[in-house]
Amino acid sequence: MPVGPVITADEWLAYVATDSQLKLIPGRKTHEVTVDIPSLRPINLSWSSHSGAVYTDRPDVAMLAKMLQIASALGAKVQGEQGEVYGVADLRDGFFAGISVRGVDRNEPQAT
Repeated sequence: MPVGPVITADEWLAYVATDSQLKLIPGRKTHEVTVDIPSLRPINLSWSSHSGAVYTDRPDVAMLAKMLQIASALGAKVQGEQGEVYGVADLRDGFFAGISVRGVDRNEPQAT
């Protein structure tokens, strides 16, 4: 599991309320949402109270692009299971991986 700063439940739910492509699934402890984007297969996003990350399993490039949009709005990063950080979605690529969106440590120097 990637490590780093967290996204709180309040931050996640506030973002979900502003994004018309995300629909909260009632009754889920993980604040799981459906994502209304053209994708190879239906993929949901969930928030983890344990890690403070928003995550999914095996996103395609359309979902990776959506996750990058979410990360940008939350001041976060998109990080793979091995700790790799993604900055762009190559729409020509057949990308699949376990991915999470995590908060960015604002005290850490940022790449320019």
